[in-house]
Amino acid sequence: MSKLQVEVAGVNFRYPTVISAGPLTKDGKSILAIASQRGVGGVVTKTIYPEPAEAPKPSIIKVNHGLLNIDWSDIGRERWLQEFEIAKKCNLPIIASVKGKTPKETSELAKSFQDAGASMIEVPVPSASLPSLVRLIKTVKKRIGIPLVVKFGPNLLDLPIFLRKFQQAGADAFSCINTIGPALAIDIELGKPLLGGEYGFGYLSGPAIKPVALACVAKVYMNTDCPIFGGGGIASGKDAIEMLMAGATLISLHTAAISNRNIFGNIVDEILTFMHRKGFTEIRELTGLAFRQHKRRG
Repeated sequence: MSKLQVEVAGVNFRYPTVISAGPLTKDGKSILAIASQRGVGGVVTKTIYPEPAEAPKPSIIKVNHGLLNIDWSDIGRERWLQEFEIAKKCNLPIIASVKGKTPKETSELAKSFQDAGASMIEVPVPSASLPSLVRLIKTVKKRIGIPLVVKFGPNLLDLPIFLRKFQQAGADAFSCINTIGPALAIDIELGKPLLGGEYGFGYLSGPAIKPVALACVAKVYMNTDCPIFGGGGIASGKDAIEMLMAGATLISLHTAAISNRNIFGNIVDEILTFMHRKGFTEIRELTGLAFRQHKRRG
């Protein structure tokens, strides 16, 4: 095993860095393009919905220290199954992010993309009641035989209880954080929201959310033994090392990759340089370094 190789729930990643769900993973061609960049260890598809939906215009804008975007799906399951055949040519682990209107619909999506060759399934969950989320996770887990990643934001109440119940329901790994929102930006000259959609509400990503993401990852690390995909505002090797030390097993990022084509290679180079300077021999030595004395046992 190389210094940077990571295993998560039986899936091997050559690098500890994955491209998370977003516009750079919106179809097969996009996935091949981003996966060809040095330092990319795995790919998460843009969240797949059962049916296509027209994207509000504009659906993504720059704001101070990040981006605002509206989640949308322009192709739906049937077209995505075709795109997935293209995406698999990248020869990296592909994590299919799926979201239906009901637990049954989400589980059917998960099964479809397991059968299409996904290495893992990711299910983003909202801030909702614990019983409803447990039901969702159980329903999906019953339909698939590959690892299930549960993705959530920083606003789940009673996080230790939620994590324990999620794991009991079938979660094999956790991913945090989602983008933060609702968030809003207004064009003061036109007197209207900058984003499209009915109200112009969107979700914030980028460097501004990194401190929130670090705290969430640390809380998850201290309260579970599940591997963690840690992301939110990662834009450099230093950011990635912070996220690892907070408890992440793998680093996920997207916003920074939109404007910097070399971001993944730069990050792995910076991690390796840091490890050499500090005397670390494997990437796992960094995971949770700042919080190991606080980690829940048993």
